[in-house]
Amino acid sequence: IELIYAKGRGAANDGPGVMRNYTSKYLAELKLGGVGRKRALLDVSRFLLFAVTKCGAAQNWLPIEGDDLQDLIGLAETRKKDKVPVTPELAIRPNRQLVRQTRTTSCRHLGWSIRTKTSRAESDAR
Repeated sequence: IELIYAKGRGAANDGPGVMRNYTSKYLAELKLGGVGRKRALLDVSRFLLFAVTKCGAAQNWLPIEGDDLQDLIGLAETRKKDKVPVTPELAIRPNRQLVRQTRTTSCRHLGWSIRTKTSRAESDAR
């Protein structure tokens, strides 16, 4: 609301202007393409759309859509690392180090046992 009522140089006089000003003022610290940045811009977009469709604001307050909105959201700076596919042989073969680091704990009153990971120091102490 503050950005809509702003006066002077750089003040927005339409929906896209509000979204650009909001991005520069409040989202400058968020990573490009991040979930928080996208969510915040979509919230502003929904607010502007509500103002035009339900409250009777002028059509020039309609929000940015499509590629222009994606430009404000931005692209993620880093890609997730590719994962190495696991071959069936590696998936079936037990990991010996993992097997050594596990122990079985009995819960006699329940009649079942739990396998839990232990630290290397714990297993060496036994």
